[in-house]
Amino acid sequence: MWLANRKVITIFDPAELRFGDTINSYPNHVPGIDVPTHIIRLYQALHGYSSWRDTHTVTFVGNAHGRFESDHIFECTWPRARYMPFSEWYSPDDHTYNVNRYADAIPSLQGEELFLDVFNVTEGELYDVGDLVDFIIQDILGYPLSEWGSWLNWGDDKMVCSVVARASQMNWYNEELKYITHCRRPGGDIHVERSVPALFPDHATYLHLKALV
Repeated sequence: MWLANRKVITIFDPAELRFGDTINSYPNHVPGIDVPTHIIRLYQALHGYSSWRDTHTVTFVGNAHGRFESDHIFECTWPRARYMPFSEWYSPDDHTYNVNRYADAIPSLQGEELFLDVFNVTEGELYDVGDLVDFIIQDILGYPLSEWGSWLNWGDDKMVCSVVARASQMNWYNEELKYITHCRRPGGDIHVERSVPALFPDHATYLHLKALV
């Protein structure tokens, strides 16, 4: 099924979320001592991302094919990756949210399973702080964004928030969409391990559905 209407939406109702949507967020008030948030924002700003304020990415999974009784998201956060009830995670008084959706196709039931395959393997794994350090090292060494060098990475199943969100999309793309003419690689040529939160609202392979209210 193809998305025929690609106009930009400025306000987005949580009831309209679909399986596989990525939701980006950032805290409305960032204390000066929150060094990780400031580093992520600086990194994204230096790379020219217009959505450099975004610091976290999750994926909406609904009831995960009957695993849960309510809508959930999947996120990689400290200390471990997890499924989380949407109602418990969502705090619009404290955070600003925007929704992004792959532009060229809607996941089939099999496609949704391909997302869940990645999340189920990642669930319970430690948040990969080593990845964040590798991001910085590779910038200093001048690695192009299409490449990845892993020195401090804690393991293939341990990721950061934006990497696991895109890894699930790439699993779907590689297994179902890769040879369909109109389906572009989600996030383009940027290496999956170099995915940052700001990639999703900035890249042309996503519909930018804007503010979740």
